[in-house]
Amino acid sequence: MDGQRVLATGAVAVVFAAMFMAGGRIYPTRALFRDEASLVSFSAGIALAYVFIHVMPELNTARDTFLQVTLVPHVFAGGGVYFVALLGFLFFYSMDQLNPWTRSAKAHAAPSPGFDLKLAGFAGYVCLISYLLVNNLENSALASGAYALAMAVHLLTFDHAFRRERGESYARRGHLLLAAAALVGWGLGVAIAAPRGGLALMLAFLSGGVIVNTAILELPTSASGAMWPFVVGAVIYGGLLINLR
Repeated sequence: MDGQRVLATGAVAVVFAAMFMAGGRIYPTRALFRDEASLVSFSAGIALAYVFIHVMPELNTARDTFLQVTLVPHVFAGGGVYFVALLGFLFFYSMDQLNPWTRSAKAHAAPSPGFDLKLAGFAGYVCLISYLLVNNLENSALASGAYALAMAVHLLTFDHAFRRERGESYARRGHLLLAAAALVGWGLGVAIAAPRGGLALMLAFLSGGVIVNTAILELPTSASGAMWPFVVGAVIYGGLLINLR
């Protein structure tokens, strides 16, 4: 791996970590929207646009790559990547359902084993996001830039959601774990290059996770009053991705 890519991805990994270290004070679209709900929903629209315009087509690329490098019979390997995407979806859905507290829980509630389990699961998720920042099926500057931007706002909305739901218990230590996971994932990506078949499966698992996590944590509810910022974010970034492709 060339030094320029190491430095570039390292800088993005630091930005990922900063999303958690200072996420409660980062509002990248404050000039457009004043309230936090609108800001988060606008970012959620960006993440969802990335899922539909880039991640889903890339799953097909991952499938083709896996078919080329695997020794598994095609009748199984053909759907294997999509099955791993389903596993990613189910894993993070389960993390949310195992969570014993609700969104109406008080922000100062004490940390629970369920929350720690969920936080550990999301630390692995953040680590995988940073790993695929370094090693991916597409390593062009445009593809890497689109991935970096979408994942940065995705992580930022995660941070806002965790701060809103768990308040001080997350602010004391949870954000540190996720920030460290972003840097660890980048370090693993620099040190260990997975084979393309493995990258295809990682991408599939991440894709399932992005889809369900976007739906669970980021999509605005009717009560939030933030539908239009969400729609605007999705349309703008979706149009940008189409032009880039």
